[in-house]
Amino acid sequence: MPDQDETPPMAEDPPPLTDDQTSGRMFVRWNAVTLVVGLVALLLGALAVRARGGDEAPGPLGLTLDPAWDDGRAEVARYAARRTVYGREQAYTLVRLAVKEPFDPARGVKPDAAGPGHLDAIKTGAVHAVPTGRAYEHRQTLFLRLDRADPRRALDLSMGSQEWCGNTFVRLVRREGGLARRAHSYWDGEGDWSDVVPAGVWLEDQLPFTVRALAPGAAHEVDLLPTTLGLRAAPTRPVRARLAVEGVERLTTPAGTFQCVLWVVRAGDRAGRYWVATDAPLRPLVRFEDATGRGELTSLERTAYWAEE
Repeated sequence: MPDQDETPPMAEDPPPLTDDQTSGRMFVRWNAVTLVVGLVALLLGALAVRARGGDEAPGPLGLTLDPAWDDGRAEVARYAARRTVYGREQAYTLVRLAVKEPFDPARGVKPDAAGPGHLDAIKTGAVHAVPTGRAYEHRQTLFLRLDRADPRRALDLSMGSQEWCGNTFVRLVRREGGLARRAHSYWDGEGDWSDVVPAGVWLEDQLPFTVRALAPGAAHEVDLLPTTLGLRAAPTRPVRARLAVEGVERLTTPAGTFQCVLWVVRAGDRAGRYWVATDAPLRPLVRFEDATGRGELTSLERTAYWAEE
């Protein structure tokens, strides 16, 4: 046992600090390493999300937030279109409109001035004046407003079909729990009816605009309500659909030549196709083939058509 008076050995002095430590270079170096590791982890996480697809698919590109929509003018696109009416294919000019406007979700109307609780919407319209091959006229209009902050979200829809036999009208308005739908049809077995389309359902009628705003990454799996456009107003039900980019094509049309991505929407044995220009401002729809017919862009302009004399 050591003597109690024995002095304990002195602890060795710590080694002197290096130049890297005293200059701060080591601090910077380790922080740089940490940053690189973090970025790699973030990249791997993003790739993993993209690989899963489905509900993790990329959201909007920011198309509807482009300042071009704030200039007070509307996009007016014309298409050389074809539709089958009464069993006979007819050629006609389809006009599609898109413009930013305020929307009052409580009343389902465009207010005279924006106020509390109002949203910015992108209103889209499709005007179909199609020959019937008979003695009388036929005209259908469809207007649909999308949330400007998220153009995957439909706010409301109205469709009117007028011909010499009678009128058909369908209206959908966003309410708690989904989209309240009301319809009037002069056809036997339809008449007047109402129901609710569940929340989260996409409308086939929104796709000509919504696909323009989607990042062409992983597929989207959605419940899709079939098109409302038509003479009839049957109470349709949502079907499961998959949206994905299935090609890249360079298309020449009367409106010009465009580099396009091809979005294909598959629902059961049906498929809709939308060619979206990636090399033009606001990514216009250049060509389409869906349940409403088919068409190719012939002209595109931005105009305040309601202010013209």
